Amino acid sequence: DQQANYVRSGFSRQGRTIRYRGMVERRPETVTRPASDRDLNAIYAQDTEANGVCRKAFSAAWFQRTKTRQTLLLGPDSATSAFATYRVCREGVKIAPLHAGASDQANALLASVPEPFGGGPIMIDVPESEVILVQLLEEMGFDSIFETARMYSTSPSCGSYPPYFSIASMELG
Repeated sequence: DQQANYVRSGFSRQGRTIRYRGMVERRPETVTRPASDRDLNAIYAQDTEANGVCRKAFSAAWFQRTKTRQTLLLGPDSATSAFATYRVCREGVKIAPLHAGASDQANALLASVPEPFGGGPIMIDVPESEVILVQLLEEMGFDSIFETARMYSTSPSCGSYPPYFSIASMELG
């Protein structure tokens, strides 16, 4: 058991992250817009608040649009309260991260996979503490397909997740 090895090395378990997989019908009528350079500071601030640490170098790369990754925001040009980053995977699309303050925002973002990314399954990695997002995903027919322990060698950072939150990457949190 790898977790026991980590404990012997001074790590402590602080919950787990669960990967969910499901299908969502794309709703093109949802009002989303691609993140622009002027949105990035607000996105960085939300990422810092959620994770408890500033990851500016990571965020600067992660939230930039590429052929296989795009961040979308809900609402008009000046609003950045809800967003998600979509990236093409071997099978389907991963939404990582998702930040939303309400169920309707989370639903809209889950149904807003960019058109060029296809209509395959969606994967999303959710901390087990995010029970309302887990409940929403399960109500939408998503299945748990993988999980990993969250382990720290020091005290975990003290972030404040929005009500609907998924991580950017199991490897990076």
